[in-house]
Amino acid sequence: MLPEIMLPFLFIIFGMVMGIPLKRYVMNKVCFSCRAPVLPVLGGGVYLLVFLNKGSCVETVIGCLFSSVLIALSIIDIYSCEIPIECNLFIGMLGVLNAVLNSSRVWKFLIGAIVVSGLLLAIYFFSGGKAIGGGDVKLMAAAGLLLGWKCILLAFIVGCVGVTMIHPLRMKFFGGKRQLAFGPYLAAGSFIAYLWGERIILLYLTWCGY
Repeated sequence: MLPEIMLPFLFIIFGMVMGIPLKRYVMNKVCFSCRAPVLPVLGGGVYLLVFLNKGSCVETVIGCLFSSVLIALSIIDIYSCEIPIECNLFIGMLGVLNAVLNSSRVWKFLIGAIVVSGLLLAIYFFSGGKAIGGGDVKLMAAAGLLLGWKCILLAFIVGCVGVTMIHPLRMKFFGGKRQLAFGPYLAAGSFIAYLWGERIILLYLTWCGY
């Protein structure tokens, strides 16, 4: 048994090691070149954040893997405006595992898989795929299966607020392209919801007097 004080450092190392194949995967998908060890350092920081929030349990491992895939799909979507199907499938597998581990609340995760993705799917069909991408629909279905219906709603709201605030600034000050890559914002919202979703929802309900 490792001393408990060593566990944070172990997760940092784990995240940095996982960042190496993550970078290779991203580079195989898009023209992404960065000599600085951005992804390993980012992976180490994110894994530490998950550990500090969840502790040493299976949920922490699921959260770490979830965050790695979110980082990868965000970078790929920024460069190509596409989310690889294997990323969504992997998140879906994590969602199935989480639902099995929490079988007494499986309905919560099943509803989560359709509550936001169903809305986005309708928008996708009515707009002919111009207003939302198919990858975004699949991402919300897979993440909803992992997060549950309350947290996926929060993730979607956070993503919408983020894109409304950040994308116009990117276009104005950094010459960002007008075509919107929604994936990174949905990924950020999903990560926030995974770590702090229940607490944010509780604070909001308390503030509303429920």
